[in-house]
Amino acid sequence: AYQVQFEAEARLEQVMKNTMGATQDQIQSVKEYAAELQKVGVIGDEVTLSGLQELGTYVENVDSLKTMSVVLDDMLAQQYGLNATAENAVTISTMLGKVLEGQTSALSRYGYKFDEAQEQLLKYGTEEQRVATLAQVVEASVGGMNEALARTPAGRLQQIKNTMGDVKEQFGKAVTNIQALFLPALERLAATLQRVADLAVRVSEALANVFGISLNQSAAVTGSISASVEAQDALTEAVEETNKAQKTHNSY
Repeated sequence: AYQVQFEAEARLEQVMKNTMGATQDQIQSVKEYAAELQKVGVIGDEVTLSGLQELGTYVENVDSLKTMSVVLDDMLAQQYGLNATAENAVTISTMLGKVLEGQTSALSRYGYKFDEAQEQLLKYGTEEQRVATLAQVVEASVGGMNEALARTPAGRLQQIKNTMGDVKEQFGKAVTNIQALFLPALERLAATLQRVADLAVRVSEALANVFGISLNQSAAVTGSISASVEAQDALTEAVEETNKAQKTHNSY
């Protein structure tokens, strides 16, 4: 659970730094916003973060990302309900990103309606205008869906699952931190084993030279040895059977 969460946060962090020049405080504010959305809805914050990482490649403003996170979660709740995954979030975020670039058909095929003025804003407006317009169109259809599902019995159970997921993440973080304490020792061990492996290769090459065996024939030599062993085993069995037969004959 911690690994999934950590990877989602790490990807989002890198995208925000690359596309927005975001500070650590701004990145943290987006993470915390996703966590707040989880508390009031049914979409896990790791799912939201995975979608925001994709959306971060289409916008340049942190506030835009926060606005779109609400839109994203409502669409996820509408289309996938309690079973929304990180992959679903990325798919929807890609569609939303295309609309922000003026390709309204990416969502109109799913029943979302854009009037002419909205299409013009999405094609030629500022980022703030485009984000506000897209949020208006989507929320007109599915606004509040994430919170509405959270008020159902199944939704409340999902919220408990999400909370337990957070607990698992914390335990996972603790275990990972403990493991990290041993990283220097593990790195030294790996380096030592690498040197031993290199030495073993040099020894095998030296032995091959002593016995006049080409290393590229080693597989063939091994095969011949295995075949010889199998033949010897077969011969031994045949001798044993002959001895048994002879003893039986003598008994008569």
